[in-house]
Amino acid sequence: VMALRDVFLSACRPVSAYWSGSINPADNVIAKGLYWPVLQDLSFVISHIPIVHYLLFEREGGFLGHLIGSLALLQGMYPITRRTHDHVPYESETWWSAFSLEKEVMQ
Repeated sequence: VMALRDVFLSACRPVSAYWSGSINPADNVIAKGLYWPVLQDLSFVISHIPIVHYLLFEREGGFLGHLIGSLALLQGMYPITRRTHDHVPYESETWWSAFSLEKEVMQ
């Protein structure tokens, strides 16, 4: 979980008035899918019930807190804003990176 959080933190936007420190889907880590091996490793580990039981109930160190903290970085990753009075000539491809990451995390 800490490796996944480190990967997500490397792709975070700086905190500003508009962004709350969430992941930037245009960052190479997200756009090129470099998070995928770490996410697959985590998925494999938490697919085994005895390991999950150990991590949640027997191990000290706050596994659940780290997992929730990692998932919280996904909030607000690609907010949809409506444009008025302007024509948008093309859509940015960053929405696909954000969608793919959310889909992979939820599987």
